[in-house]
Amino acid sequence: MTKQEYIKITLILDATYQKFPSFINSLKNQDVLNTQYMLLKDLDYESLSNATLTWCQTEKFPPSIAELREQCYQNTTNSITVDQAWGYFLKAVQDYNYNNEETIYKRLGVIDNKLEQVARNFGIRNIAMSDIDNSMADRAHFIKLFNIVEVREKRTGMISDSVKEAIRIGMRNNIKQIGGLKWNIVNIVKEKLRELKNLVG
Repeated sequence: MTKQEYIKITLILDATYQKFPSFINSLKNQDVLNTQYMLLKDLDYESLSNATLTWCQTEKFPPSIAELREQCYQNTTNSITVDQAWGYFLKAVQDYNYNNEETIYKRLGVIDNKLEQVARNFGIRNIAMSDIDNSMADRAHFIKLFNIVEVREKRTGMISDSVKEAIRIGMRNNIKQIGGLKWNIVNIVKEKLRELKNLVG
């Protein structure tokens, strides 16, 4: 998305939420405009425009950057509901015996990646070996796992690729630092043991 396209979106928000000066000020303050643009420029203009129009038609207050990103994600993601996921999961368990777990996971992954993750966390054997009395507890546990995976996937989907890459690089650097710190501690302990031997011996 270009900066001119972002300014069009800002004008829509400004016209819709005239009581709130935040967007009016962003057009006057280049630093604010540049910051907002930087946080949204990775999004497709059409996607952000649709998200903005959806927001303006359904919400009383202007959106934050995170809310616009979330609306874009919701508009562009075809996700199954938790009830659909539970139905697919039960059907897959009925169609295959529990010795064929990997096949079930792959089949569920074709339907929805979230569903595969939840099924792997839940465990096919758990449901296949469960009796009827536990069906409500099993369903409740499945729903809890599904909601956790859904929130994680949504948050990951909302973050720009450049930020994801920066996080990956930071994590690699932290692992290297932790590894180096570990060796420093080992060397310090060895040195202290040598000093102790020299004092005793």
